Amino acid sequence: MTQKILLTGASGGLGGLVLRQLADEAIFSISALRHQRPLEKGICDDVCGDLEDPDSLLLAVEGCDTVLHLAALTHSSNESDYFKINLQGTQNLLSACIAKGVKRFIYVSTRSAQADGGAYALSKLKAEEAVKVSGLSWLIVQPGECYGPGMKEPINRLAKWVQRWPIVPCIRDKNCTLSPVYVGDVVQALVTALKSEQLSKETIVLAGPDAMTFEELIDRMSQHYLVKRIKIRVSIHRVHLLAQILSRWGINALVPDQIPRLICKKPENDPSRNDLLHFSPKKLEQGLKTLHF
Repeated sequence: MTQKILLTGASGGLGGLVLRQLADEAIFSISALRHQRPLEKGICDDVCGDLEDPDSLLLAVEGCDTVLHLAALTHSSNESDYFKINLQGTQNLLSACIAKGVKRFIYVSTRSAQADGGAYALSKLKAEEAVKVSGLSWLIVQPGECYGPGMKEPINRLAKWVQRWPIVPCIRDKNCTLSPVYVGDVVQALVTALKSEQLSKETIVLAGPDAMTFEELIDRMSQHYLVKRIKIRVSIHRVHLLAQILSRWGINALVPDQIPRLICKKPENDPSRNDLLHFSPKKLEQGLKTLHF
């Protein structure tokens, strides 16, 4: 039997890769929520909708079996916007699912969904709580720092920098740990989640196999690319100051809210949970081989 899925966030890096993978699976009928950016033509049915418009969401989920919710606001200098989109928007989508008899809700959250991780992290944590009390069959996945082809995230940008430039800025803080995860592994885990219709009431971390400091990450990238790099160590306080300055200038490349995300304590992989999604993440060096700048 064909499973009808609504995918949100399909115009993003991860969402676009998930959409293309799902299109190759004959057991899925896919609709994607289109908000502002256009979607790839001919790959799915697109439905207009806005997480802030409950009526549009009622139409979007009509006839769906499962909602895979990736859409989120990740960078904003206005902290209230995170709660408007990530929390209230998710609550609006949950209400539409309940009203239209959707059976299952898969929520793509983040490893930084912690009370001390800043406004974005807290908005995602509160949204997780809303999902858990919704009454729907639910699954929550918490990806780590994704990298790989098709992504425009910080790990990709850092790899490009290490390849090209002799001097690399390095955040000097032992609490700033990363677990880069190859995006193809996350995509495959999400597809498996959709196929595993009986899997419910689980929160699963999808992180890379190794936790490392920012400095360790730069060293491993340098070794992989066979280059020697000079690291200019910068304290987390100076990074935060830079983010504040950029934010005041209206530049959201780095926002103050990203700093607590970096240094909050994050959960690592739980092998017993990972096995539920056949998730076996690649080593960093394996994933870096797929990047071509």
